[in-house]
Amino acid sequence: MVIDEALVKKIFRLVRLELEPDEIAEYQEEMSKVLSYFSKMDDVEINETVEEDAVWSLLSTHERDDTVVNTSPEQVESLLRLGASIQGRSFKVPKIID
Repeated sequence: MVIDEALVKKIFRLVRLELEPDEIAEYQEEMSKVLSYFSKMDDVEINETVEEDAVWSLLSTHERDDTVVNTSPEQVESLLRLGASIQGRSFKVPKIID
């Protein structure tokens, strides 16, 4: 995969980081090195099979019980004021996936 200027700009926009024009070439090179490194993993031979259950046990999450907490209207309004954009009683976020 080729990392071009447009892709670097898109990645930085998605993660909400500022990018100076003189940094684009540097990040193109760094991202290309990372992808190159990962492509080397295609050459690794894996002779051992892993049982599916073993994989899922490694990926298990620590679950917790959801607890209902009574929140006063003042607390709700205080929390909503922290958001950049509010729609009704919810945070409104920009669409980032095409």
